[in-house]
Amino acid sequence: PKRSQQGHAGHVQVADQVPTPGLNPVRPTEYVVDVSELEAFSKIETRLQGRREPLLQFDYVGLDPSGCQCLAATASDMGRMIAQERETVRLQEQDSRNSQQQRILCPCQEPEDNSSNRELDETILGYEELEARNQSAASALELYYRLAEAEANRRWLLESFDELDRVIELVKRVKKSGLVLPFDLADLERQRLDSLDRQAALDLLIQQLGTGLERMIGYRDHDPARRIWPTVELRASSDVPDPESAVLEGLSQRPELNMLRDLRGEITSENLPQIRQLLQRVN
Repeated sequence: PKRSQQGHAGHVQVADQVPTPGLNPVRPTEYVVDVSELEAFSKIETRLQGRREPLLQFDYVGLDPSGCQCLAATASDMGRMIAQERETVRLQEQDSRNSQQQRILCPCQEPEDNSSNRELDETILGYEELEARNQSAASALELYYRLAEAEANRRWLLESFDELDRVIELVKRVKKSGLVLPFDLADLERQRLDSLDRQAALDLLIQQLGTGLERMIGYRDHDPARRIWPTVELRASSDVPDPESAVLEGLSQRPELNMLRDLRGEITSENLPQIRQLLQRVN
């Protein structure tokens, strides 16, 4: 059964019950792939070789690790939001001081003075901003080194194609001479196709990492022809850092811990509830 419903565009027929499509039971059968229209392997291989793009087809811009951290800290979305909030508190504090100067000239009204609370807000917000920018810099640096790894793997993969092509050509000549080989030429050709698939996966990964890194360092105008090239020296070392020194350095520089150290000497019975409320936002 249906009922009519008046709408802005006229009469609309609305079904009380939506009919369920009928599904008939079937017996599972084997899937058979029709390859009658598939071209010869040699033609497919020739066309797939076009996916071996050279590195210089893009416009690369260099970025070192320090620059990556600085740009990401500056472009931090959370850091900017906290900075705007801190600026609002600072302006309120400035207005409060101006009002105090006016009350000196005309002491006809004595409103409540919240200047100390606003100064405390501004201090805590300042440390929160530093922590947010540090977190953004750390996340961007992680993407940076993942991009460097992907670019290095891509370059090595492209170089392996030349070696595979040389081996395949050598095996073809040996087979023509009548010698029996302990392996099949098709295995090498499948390995080459697998390498092409890995290249496609690497290209997609590099594109995703580069786009994410551009956003984190403040590149809003994305250009598909532009790629970031990490200018970092990858060096393997057997040196083991001192864990205690590294922990002490981190404890001395982390903004949230420095905030707690500063607040420890500022706590009073009047501002204790405010400090407790503000610290709930701290990790």
